[in-house]
Amino acid sequence: MEQPDLDRRAVVTRRLRRLACFLALGALLLAGRRALAPASADAPALVVEVPAGAGDDAIRRAIADAALIDEAVRAGWPLADPVVRHRRLEVLHTAGTPATGLAGLLVSGLPAKDPATRARLAWIGRELVRARVTAAPPTAGQLEAYRAAHPDRYDAGWLVVRHRLVSRARHGAAAEADARTLAAHLAGAGPDAAGGDPTLLPARVAGTPAAIDARFGAGFAAQVAAAPAGRWSGPYAGSFGFHVVWREEATAPPGAVDARVAHDWAHDHREDEVRRAIDALIRGRRVVVREVAP
Repeated sequence: MEQPDLDRRAVVTRRLRRLACFLALGALLLAGRRALAPASADAPALVVEVPAGAGDDAIRRAIADAALIDEAVRAGWPLADPVVRHRRLEVLHTAGTPATGLAGLLVSGLPAKDPATRARLAWIGRELVRARVTAAPPTAGQLEAYRAAHPDRYDAGWLVVRHRLVSRARHGAAAEADARTLAAHLAGAGPDAAGGDPTLLPARVAGTPAAIDARFGAGFAAQVAAAPAGRWSGPYAGSFGFHVVWREEATAPPGAVDARVAHDWAHDHREDEVRRAIDALIRGRRVVVREVAP
């Protein structure tokens, strides 16, 4: 009789559990968006413990985390989130406490001493806040102002480059000399001419100078931008060795930059709204900061 693939079954089981966790997360976030009201003015003080001598930035982060954890606790996440439940069960097991004490342990003084639980609940609290944040679509003027505020990101030009690599790993100290030999060999050849070492890098790359540098090494785009267009030239030094390149004349595809501006604006604007919403949570509470020995 054929034996079942136990490893495969275990993997499938883990994936199904993970999917269930994500579905539960989405449902409870939606519920939190609809039902969770801001803490009332007579809510208990938000007690925040910070290491003695902590700076202002560290104190602000601790207060924000405490407010977010409180959001998650009031929304019922300590008992609902499988990650928090698992973490607390581990703590119970380590301490030799029966698992029947889970509910009480989760609800009372929950994340006071457990950094992993605190981090998880702060993240959940932030997601609850994010789910309640809404933003109108940007106007053309807002997008133009955002683009003007980030010239290095959007006005840096567009490069299209074909390249042939002579690898330092393969050629060692002779890599640059061998690359010069390859450049002489390719002189007069067309853009699809073969040569160089096998590489996982794409033979033709298009992008901004920052994107080119991220793939080939800092300063590589500046070398390529100054290379003659429409013929092989080089070699030019990169992270992996020396490249003989063919630079194509090119501009950014129509609409590509505008789409990026809208995407980046939406991301930054939403993060600003989330920060303002967290600040509003804190303003509505009495905060007590206690210094403790680090």
